[in-house]
Amino acid sequence: MERQETHDREINIPVSGPESVSEGASGQEKQENGSGPAREQDLVDTLRRLQAEFINYKRRVEREQDDVWARAQGEIVKQILPAMDDLERLIQHDEERGVCDVEGVRLISRKLQKVMADAGLQPVRGVGSSFDPEVHEAVGVVECQKEEDGMVMEEWERGYKLGDRLLRPGRVRVGRFKNRGE
Repeated sequence: MERQETHDREINIPVSGPESVSEGASGQEKQENGSGPAREQDLVDTLRRLQAEFINYKRRVEREQDDVWARAQGEIVKQILPAMDDLERLIQHDEERGVCDVEGVRLISRKLQKVMADAGLQPVRGVGSSFDPEVHEAVGVVECQKEEDGMVMEEWERGYKLGDRLLRPGRVRVGRFKNRGE
């Protein structure tokens, strides 16, 4: 079966109504003018073919998007695996010695932070910055000096952005000046 490329050819659909068909026109004249049951069937077939092509196109695009997403996730995971391996080796080594190697944990943490930063992950401003409800979640308040009022005083959980999108708000304690004279 030969496949017709519908986007390369022009489809003309005649507008016909009672005024466009003369009363004395024969069936043969209607078919010659592009009207009649055969022409209508051709148009219906073309419409069905176009609908099927569009449905197939949508499915193909969805499949391709899923594949791209899966590949991206796989790349991130592949970059995290070496840090996970290092953590497992550190745990095994420290269990044998009975101590915790803090410097080893710091190295692994830096390795993970680099992988995440390379993927576009950025930490949200924390301690010392002004409280911003767009990127911070206040979990408590801390008494502070007047100049520290409204500032992030403690960070319980760091917040992160991926590009411009907030992934997780920073969970912080906010400074609040309390006048002793009140």
